[in-house]
Amino acid sequence: MTGVGRVVALISGSLVAIILLLASIGDDVLLHVHVGQWNLLWHTGILGIIFSAGKGLIPDASVRPKHVAGYHAGMDADLVAVAAHTHHMPDRWRGRGAKNETKDEFSSLYQYKAIEFVHEVLSVVTAPLVLCFSLPQCAEIICEFVRRTTMEVPGVGDVCGFGCFDFTKFEDE
Repeated sequence: MTGVGRVVALISGSLVAIILLLASIGDDVLLHVHVGQWNLLWHTGILGIIFSAGKGLIPDASVRPKHVAGYHAGMDADLVAVAAHTHHMPDRWRGRGAKNETKDEFSSLYQYKAIEFVHEVLSVVTAPLVLCFSLPQCAEIICEFVRRTTMEVPGVGDVCGFGCFDFTKFEDE
């Protein structure tokens, strides 16, 4: 994404510079020259928005400079800080915070919110399809499992036998 941001910022910034150079020749150029159905002032504003979006994709070098002593140690410390919240830190990540393999594996585990939203919307569409076409063929097996594993616990009612940890009646597989 950094490369895309740099290209977008370069192209849009260059076009804005050309428009501003033309405006310095004569200020009426911005209002009276039209590209399509809009004047150059409108295009300058749109290009400014695109430039800002492109700059937003470029990471700030002052926050994490590229060639600084301790850069890799900082990445490892960041992974440990994330692990403190997620309680997930495989051994293969330790000491390898700056490696691409670690980044790719981490990215596959923790998706962007937009991708999660798309998955949720798709699940709303696909869940009824699964319930209509796949579940009826498995209904008898599911009902038989529920009958076999249901236990009555005094004061609680009917519960799943595996939840009671009664390994004499329900074998540990």
